[in-house]
Amino acid sequence: MGVLDDIEKCIRLEKPERTPVFALSQEFDARMCGLTYAEYVTDPAKAIRCQIENIERFGYDWSWLHVDDTIEFEAIGVGTRIEGDIVPVTSEVLPATWETLRSLRQPDPHKDARMPLLLEMIRGVREHFGDRIFVCGRTSAPFSSVGLTFGSSALMLLTVDDRDLLRAAMEFFAELQVEWGRAQIEAGAHGLWFGDCYGASHFISPDTFREFALEPAKRVIEEYKKMGTVVIVHNSEESEAFFPLLAELGADVISPGPGIDIGRVKDLIGDQVCIMGNLDPINVLAEGDPETVQRETRACFEKAGGAGYLFDTGECVPRHTPSENMHAMIRAAREAGSPGLQ
Repeated sequence: MGVLDDIEKCIRLEKPERTPVFALSQEFDARMCGLTYAEYVTDPAKAIRCQIENIERFGYDWSWLHVDDTIEFEAIGVGTRIEGDIVPVTSEVLPATWETLRSLRQPDPHKDARMPLLLEMIRGVREHFGDRIFVCGRTSAPFSSVGLTFGSSALMLLTVDDRDLLRAAMEFFAELQVEWGRAQIEAGAHGLWFGDCYGASHFISPDTFREFALEPAKRVIEEYKKMGTVVIVHNSEESEAFFPLLAELGADVISPGPGIDIGRVKDLIGDQVCIMGNLDPINVLAEGDPETVQRETRACFEKAGGAGYLFDTGECVPRHTPSENMHAMIRAAREAGSPGLQ
């Protein structure tokens, strides 16, 4: 229970006994187990084995069962391309029309497409580790759900041309994501990674986020909190103007992207909500040497460590990352996150 207790302390903006250490490592993990990513996202037995082996090999404090962004949308008819070592992406979006929206039916997480695969992964990892690690599932925010179903261009047009359709679609997806999250919690997830890839400064303005994305996401998060789960919001945000808005969502943890100084994020919202992150997974972890990795890991703790902070990479760890760099990151994070060094 130590890891879960430490996460709860961080959420309460207290200092943990030991700072939990995470990594967005699924592509890297698949490679370490000799799996193509297509195997990882379609074979739950292999995925469970992969999670267990890498948690035990590297010492992550969680199992990040993200898999990919397309699972629930594939279940309502969005085309998905799954091949080789490429993370699955939408290959054929649906028309952004009222007719399409009226034709959509809520999927059954226990039966439809690959949704049961993720539930099986959660159950398998939780059965193996119990409460010794933090088992984390995933859902998408309503605004991004519309984009992942209809496409990014259609989403942008809806904010101007048909706001009623956009809001109605977000209502549909709010219901979908609440039930999708519930199924994962019932399967054994301790928390949910709440992704909002389109609800970020690389796609919309703060004003557009407040007008469309904030309230639907907040309502879904409120439902998750009623279920007693931990909610981590991630939109890979790097713009200072967005962080006060993210703090309004009511999530337990905010995860920024790697392109903003974690100390600055601490200054912006660290007295309101727990933050996590945000080691650069490409320029540092994948492309640096172990000494650089250790130095930059320690820098994250120096800037934001202590109360209300969880360590993580700021984005997904590339498949080709050297294993010695991952070991160096974990080792440095363990040292920096111990009570004697914080």
